[in-house]
Amino acid sequence: MGILLVAAFLGGVLTIASPCVLMVLPIVLSTSNTGGRMRPLGIVLGFAVSFTAFTLAFAGALQALALPASWLRTFTVVALAVFGLALLVPAVGRVFERALSPVARLANTNTRRSGFGGGLLIGSGLGLLWTPCAGPIMAATIALAATAGISPEGVAISLAYTLGAGIPMLLIAYGSRSFAARAKRAGRNTGVLQRVFGALTLVACVAILFGVDIKIQSYVQSNLPSGWSQFLAVFDNQPVVQSELDVLTKKNMIQASTQPTSVPSLTGAQPVTQPTSQPVMAEPTMAPEPTAPPTAIPAPKPLIALEDRGPAPELTGLTHWLNSKPTTLKELRGKVVIVNFWTFGCYNCRNTMPYVRALYDKYKDQGLEILGIHTPEFAYEKVLDNVREGAKDQGVIWPVALDPDFKTWSAYSNRYWPAFYFIDANGHLRYTHFGEGNYDKNELVVRQLLSEANSAQK
Repeated sequence: MGILLVAAFLGGVLTIASPCVLMVLPIVLSTSNTGGRMRPLGIVLGFAVSFTAFTLAFAGALQALALPASWLRTFTVVALAVFGLALLVPAVGRVFERALSPVARLANTNTRRSGFGGGLLIGSGLGLLWTPCAGPIMAATIALAATAGISPEGVAISLAYTLGAGIPMLLIAYGSRSFAARAKRAGRNTGVLQRVFGALTLVACVAILFGVDIKIQSYVQSNLPSGWSQFLAVFDNQPVVQSELDVLTKKNMIQASTQPTSVPSLTGAQPVTQPTSQPVMAEPTMAPEPTAPPTAIPAPKPLIALEDRGPAPELTGLTHWLNSKPTTLKELRGKVVIVNFWTFGCYNCRNTMPYVRALYDKYKDQGLEILGIHTPEFAYEKVLDNVREGAKDQGVIWPVALDPDFKTWSAYSNRYWPAFYFIDANGHLRYTHFGEGNYDKNELVVRQLLSEANSAQK
């Protein structure tokens, strides 16, 4: 357990280098530069506790939380936007303080007060808004909470991860306060700095409210060096961490009296490591064309060696379908199927979409079907209308099924967003891939499976 806590904490620290903090940092800076000297500490602690509470409460399948959490998220964004406007326009700030005097007294800017209580309040809102680029450790924690209930280990891991993410923010916040203090002692007008922070906060809140933050994160990610996502998940993907996650999963499932579904080994005997990420490109570079044209797909020899891992687990626990009527793997026999676990808020999932879409467009008329199993990570990703809008924005035109209770996720013993399970025309699992990258090999797998299906029909 100690290994998981350390890895979760270090993984959280590395999130400061991910696009997922772009919208949170301006808010942390602006709210930390007002109030007492303890306010930044209050913000980080409130941030860690609220993120853990909201994330695990939702993942624990508290059905009533989904829609109210969406309302609360909107309310929090608006409240922080008003805070930013108050910094940008001091007159608005004075009106705001008079109108909300109880809250203003809790989070006032009088430096004689510690500011800790106001920081807790602000941090609690940030914890609700934050959607981190979660790696396998947090993915497994959320899935366990959904399937086996909230556990002390899950709470500890989530807190360790969020505190790790909060430490760099805390250092940045106190560094910013120190800079502002030096500027004030030097006789410079610190009101300008305050208005700049207010403007940044307002822009960040508007971006979050209208979903522009997702587009910004995707743009930044597409311009990061290849392998950046792998670097951010370096601690999650250590073999010893994967082994500890297996132990934790088995322990919690046994305690919940729900033994894991007996399925074939989906990941092989060795722990899975995250592949090297590739940047998103407008025109994905797919695998080189084989000698024969794709319409013929003859297979005198295998394009790639694939093992047979036995019958793929059937889909289960799905609640709604988009772009298709409900279907099963049995009904899709004769087709090559890719079961893709994703969620529309996951930035790694978004990065893979141009490649998945190119693969689908190229081979859908030759017998390929993709099933997008939407397993939500956070509360707002559970709302059907949000999923529908997210799928439309990302150009998802293949069938999508909602897996809100992690039933199909558990049947596949999955641990990743995104994850790809390649199933042949006989319904057998033949290949798996987790995370971004590997696009050329994924296409070769599809071509091989289509080739086998075509040969069997002759």
